[in-house]
Amino acid sequence: HWPGDLPDGLSLGHRPDLYLANGAQIAVDQINKAGGILHHKVELQTKDTQCVASNEIQLAESLIEKSHASAIIGGFQSAAISGVLPIVKQAKVPFIGAGTLPLQAPWGVTTFPPNIYPGQAFLSYFASKLGAKSIGNIAGDTPYGAALQAAVTSQAKALGVTTKDVEISNTATSTTPVLQQVSGADANFSNPSGPINI
Repeated sequence: HWPGDLPDGLSLGHRPDLYLANGAQIAVDQINKAGGILHHKVELQTKDTQCVASNEIQLAESLIEKSHASAIIGGFQSAAISGVLPIVKQAKVPFIGAGTLPLQAPWGVTTFPPNIYPGQAFLSYFASKLGAKSIGNIAGDTPYGAALQAAVTSQAKALGVTTKDVEISNTATSTTPVLQQVSGADANFSNPSGPINI
């Protein structure tokens, strides 16, 4: 339950990411109430990319070319971020993403925690608290997945825990082959995104 009324025109809705759009609108309203940015009113445009990287890349191009966007917020998939970064770099438009950025991303900023955090939390619990000696380390086929899998493998090795590293396509429709490959592990760490994660 929301502890009070939402500002006019905002709703929690049914889209799981609508809270982000609502939060951004609240921030824009506050900025405009304080005089805008450099005395210019801020306008927020929101579009649903349906979590499809190609949609996000096309939308970034459209927001820059047609709407003359001054900044872009988005990027929940590393594949989308990798495609958007060259576009915003060429246009010199700042980009705030909520996923992993490549190491060299001068026009991008991420709100995402470093890759090491999820693995550290998982390993701390399963290895240190439950005594796991082997981990199935399942990664999605994205830059984030590869980076997180490498971090988990390295962290596990430092703790004396072995890993069975397996990659799965984020477009896969069955986890059975991957689960067979990590069978026998004391615990499984899984980080794919998209429908297969659900």
